[in-house]
Amino acid sequence: MFESMYATGNGVGLAANQIGRTISVFVFDCQDGVVGHVVNPTIEVSGDDRQIGHEGCLSLPGLSLDTVRALNAGVTGYDVTGRRVEYEGTGLRARCFQHEVDHLNGRVFIDNHSPLVRRTAINQMRAAPWFGETTLDPRSADYQELI
Repeated sequence: MFESMYATGNGVGLAANQIGRTISVFVFDCQDGVVGHVVNPTIEVSGDDRQIGHEGCLSLPGLSLDTVRALNAGVTGYDVTGRRVEYEGTGLRARCFQHEVDHLNGRVFIDNHSPLVRRTAINQMRAAPWFGETTLDPRSADYQELI
């Protein structure tokens, strides 16, 4: 999973279901010195503070929107050996945790927007050259041309 995430050159997280895996796990590397993975994650938002920031998605290449998220969030779960893990995040890392857990719960970041914004984003995706195609390998030249 890390290899797929790093292959895009701009991803900070990747959920297993984004690459066709039916397991509840995500990996992350927000380039802040903390790299990890969480199996069966549970997320907890702390406080009422919000952030608005640029958000894109490896599953929707070329689409990005300013998206509101909680400023602080933590995840708990397990590593691949079954050891309990816990990570805290503020800013980008908190955004990453929320984004990846959303994926594992069947949501994408555009689901956090109004119906009008979602409709516009869906129309942009329908017009994208990748729409209707089979999944692109993020290591492929075709994917790299889209981002």
